[in-house]
Amino acid sequence: MSVDSFAAAAHFAEHLELKFPLLGDWPRYEAGRLYGVYQEEKGYHARTTFVIDADGIIRAVIDVRDPGAHAPRALDAVRALCTP
Repeated sequence: MSVDSFAAAAHFAEHLELKFPLLGDWPRYEAGRLYGVYQEEKGYHARTTFVIDADGIIRAVIDVRDPGAHAPRALDAVRALCTP
C-alpha cells in the first residue's frame, strides 16, 4: 500500500504489468497509521510486508530494509499458511 493516490498506484501497477492491484492510502494515510507504519515526519509508510491469512489475522510482519532477507522471509511466511 502506498501513500500515493489511487490513480498513481493504478498507473504504477499498469506500468509494471502487475497481475494484482496496488492500494493507495492517500490522502489520510489511515491504513498506514492503523498498521503502525506511517512515518509522519517523512510523509510515507515504512517499507513493510504483512502476511495476512484468510481470516484476516496478521501472521508475519517483515521489514523490507534488508532486501536480501525480505523475499525469502516473506515466501516462508506465505508457505507456512499453506502447511497444515
